[in-house]
Amino acid sequence: MSIKLSDGVFWVGAFDWKLKNFHGVATPRGGTYNAYLIIDDEVSVIDTVYLPFFDEFLRHVSEYTEPSAIKHIIVNHAEPDHASSLKELLDVAKGADIVCTSKCKDFLTHMGVSGRFTVVKDGDVLSTGSKRMRFIEAPMLHWPEVMWTFLEGEGILFPCDMYGTQVIESDMKAEAVPDIESFARRYFAFIFRPLAPIVLKGIEKTKELAPKMICPSHGPVWRDAMRIVSLYEKLATRPDREKVLILYSSIWKDVERMAHAIAEGVQSTGVEVVLKDSGDLDWAGWSDLLADAMESRGIAIGSLTVLGGPFPQLMYATMLLRLVRTKGKAGLSFGAYGWGPGITKKLDEELKAIDATPIREGIEVRFTPTDADLKRCYEAGVELGERVKGVKL
Repeated sequence: MSIKLSDGVFWVGAFDWKLKNFHGVATPRGGTYNAYLIIDDEVSVIDTVYLPFFDEFLRHVSEYTEPSAIKHIIVNHAEPDHASSLKELLDVAKGADIVCTSKCKDFLTHMGVSGRFTVVKDGDVLSTGSKRMRFIEAPMLHWPEVMWTFLEGEGILFPCDMYGTQVIESDMKAEAVPDIESFARRYFAFIFRPLAPIVLKGIEKTKELAPKMICPSHGPVWRDAMRIVSLYEKLATRPDREKVLILYSSIWKDVERMAHAIAEGVQSTGVEVVLKDSGDLDWAGWSDLLADAMESRGIAIGSLTVLGGPFPQLMYATMLLRLVRTKGKAGLSFGAYGWGPGITKKLDEELKAIDATPIREGIEVRFTPTDADLKRCYEAGVELGERVKGVKL
């Protein structure tokens, strides 16, 4: 089923109901590959779809026009979920040109695409009759060849992956998804938080354009355009709040007991706590972990000692956390050892790598925590909670 968005503007993409993981982002309710059809004197499409869904895309286009009538294939992004069916479409729309940036042409050529290219640069306009499409170069949002397309008269922005989510809504209405912002945060944390300074430049461009509608490459369409712009601006600047993430690895429950004592101390200060065992994380857990880290003003990490260092799965988790670091976080390390101390010194280095400053010396126990050790953990949690509450923004 295709969907009309405006006069002569249609969503002709595809729903992937089986999608469970997209670029590391958990997609428990599937995902979309969005393509858009612009009907005018000259027919255009903005992006194609992931190749396994090409037939569905073609059926959607056929509801409004013969696919062979397409004159312009606008490629905002060369990644396979946008352009892997480009060659198949060119076989059908033999008279179409490929409208893209110079770098995108280079990428597509190396991917085996050949055809008649129309290379555009920032500010160029394509007139197809009564409609005018302006192209905005948007490098590193999130690949270097990316551009946006702005349908001027209608005020519709097609910003490629930016302002996206990954969730299926049958009518492609973002406002119809009650928890849409949680999907947007999860998507942003994995894909755009590492590019936050560039995202802010993109937001400035968006505000200059003042779109009435935003049609991203993934997830539903934003008819309240500024809602998603405002959310992205918050996530790219200061997404954190009074919240502490406690991440740990524990085999024999010793470190887990320490983590729970720290959590109780933090909670006693009125600060929200999220407790995660790295051993329990699946795809949904990994993407939630990044979103939680992005939103937390305090991070505590703990581990048992394995061959003189932290548990490998915890190290993988802290490596991911480097993607979403925000300055000014408070940190705390804790851990257990058997015959060689020093685990918290290594964990402190991991905290510093994610821009979390240790608030005190880490807490180490030998083998299993005593009641006195758990009291120290509780008190450290109180200190961490108070430090988080005292952060000046």
